[in-house]
Amino acid sequence: MELHIPEEPVVIKEYIRFAKKEFDKIFRKSRSAERLAVWRLEGLPKYLWGEWKSKLKKMGITWRDFLKILRHHILDMIRWAIYDSLSWEELIRQIEESIKHFIELGEIY
Repeated sequence: MELHIPEEPVVIKEYIRFAKKEFDKIFRKSRSAERLAVWRLEGLPKYLWGEWKSKLKKMGITWRDFLKILRHHILDMIRWAIYDSLSWEELIRQIEESIKHFIELGEIY
């Protein structure tokens, strides 16, 4: 199973950075601000689901399963969106590995 690498969603990345700045005002620059920014409006999960939905459904993965998988990549999403310390391709391949694991074991980690 190989998922295509969708175009990097620059607008979503910028929105996550904006949301982090806003949450920093509330949470005083904590990890909570970063986590909330990544999940704000589920922008990235919705984008990826839109790109892979038909293939994931064929593999038996539901929206709920997909969110469960992505929750294990919150720090990776933070590294990609906020710190630029993880490339888009690396993020996608790490998510893909978790999807493979989920399919093989019927669960994630």
